[in-house]
Amino acid sequence: MANPSVPHVIGVTLDAQGVALTKVIFTNFTSGGIQIVATDASKNALIDCADFENGYSNGDVIGVENAGASIGGETVTIDTTEGMQLVSLDAAAASTTSNIGM
Repeated sequence: MANPSVPHVIGVTLDAQGVALTKVIFTNFTSGGIQIVATDASKNALIDCADFENGYSNGDVIGVENAGASIGGETVTIDTTEGMQLVSLDAAAASTTSNIGM
């Protein structure tokens, strides 16, 4: 059962190809809800899963997606035996070209 009053933090760090100050979208695929945050200058971001609109439960699958000047994605399964879970996100620079009009 979801317990929105107990914090559970997921932190993400973008790899060397990631771009600082880009958006990271956290999606609870199991119980629903989305949180969008920006990475800091060191390419880190974090959320508290208790802030998902439906809370969270042990075993929920969370999608972590970087969007903006760099892109990448991972999933993490909530493990409540850990106080905080860390994700290292492999990112790639987003294309800055367009094929419009070609």
